[in-house]
Amino acid sequence: MPLHKLSPERAKALGVILVVEDDADTRELLAQMLWKDGYRVRSARDGAEALETLTREPDSVAVLLLDLAMPGLGGREFLQRRVGDPRLLRIPVILISGEKDANDTAVAHGLDGSIGKPINLPSLRHALATVATKMTAQPT
Repeated sequence: MPLHKLSPERAKALGVILVVEDDADTRELLAQMLWKDGYRVRSARDGAEALETLTREPDSVAVLLLDLAMPGLGGREFLQRRVGDPRLLRIPVILISGEKDANDTAVAHGLDGSIGKPINLPSLRHALATVATKMTAQPT
């Protein structure tokens, strides 16, 4: 088993990952990579579509993979709106970005990590394994 890859059982137990990415090819690639690793995946084209999904089904998503730079409601704006909603604050967020300051943004917002673009599968697996470990270590 590759380093940091969760077993299919643990991946499924983690819950649904919502991939929020404006680039259709990147969104589809991420969804396929995650699905092949055993995760359940949904996707949104931007922050507004993600908010719609999360408002309609607030408990349906366990982890957000959020692109930082998107047209319309982008990642930074989504993070600002997230602060005002306790239901959204409970969902771990991993930033996806090609911007140099993405890790600083993740730290400033208390997020669960950041992954650079182009997407590196081992880095993605590591970030998700770290989130899964944190989630299972938290008392219920």
